Amino acid sequence: MQLNLSDKAKNSSRLASIGARETQRLASIGARRVLRRALNKKRAPSF
Repeated sequence: MQLNLSDKAKNSSRLASIGARETQRLASIGARRVLRRALNKKRAPSF
């Protein structure tokens, strides 16, 4: 029982760190996309 609980805790902490990394990556991709869109708007005001 104790082993099972510790394994679950390890697994959840690993999943949390993976989720945090993925969130960070998605945020940076989103920021880049927004910046690119803003630059495109400056270059071509027709959009």
